[in-house]
Order: sequence, then C-alpha cells, then structure tokens
Amino acid sequence: MDAHLESFLTRLQAVPPSTMTTKSQRPTQGREGTVSTLNAAIEAMDLAEKISSITPAKAVFGTVVILLTIIKVCFLLFRDEMFQVHMQPGING
Repeated sequence: MDAHLESFLTRLQAVPPSTMTTKSQRPTQGREGTVSTLNAAIEAMDLAEKISSITPAKAVFGTVVILLTIIKVCFLLFRDEMFQVHMQPGING
C-alpha cells in the first residue's frame, strides 16, 4: 500500500466515532470551522493527487488544491480586514 494512503488511513482510524457526525448534527463553527474545513479539503485533494495513478486526475486534483488554497488565503485576508475595520475607533460607537 502507498505510504500516503497508509498515513491517511491511520489518521482516519484515530478519529473517535463521536466526532464523525452528519452535517445536520454539527454546530456552526463560524470562521474557524471554515478554515479547518478548507484545510481538510486541501489535505484530502493533495493526498488524492499523490496516490492517483491517472495523469488527468492528478492534474485535476492539483488544480483543486491550488484553488482551495487561493480561497483559503482570500478568506483569511478578508477575515482579518473585516476584523480591523470593526476594531477601528468610531466605527461601531
């Protein structure tokens, strides 16, 4: 078995079943939940790219990783910008 796949499966088995809930059961996690979801998606696509033996699939997974990373960076920049706007004196009070 590929080392990347084996590592992924090991990490997946380490997750307690109580943390694996359906989307409707999960509470809204806000900004931090968005970042952790993006991180998980990036990691999953990166792993899929590494273990895929089909060249077109590797290209698609690589492109998705790049797009998700861009979305994550833009989200973090936007989040920090909004935080700074709300912290300026006189804006909210």
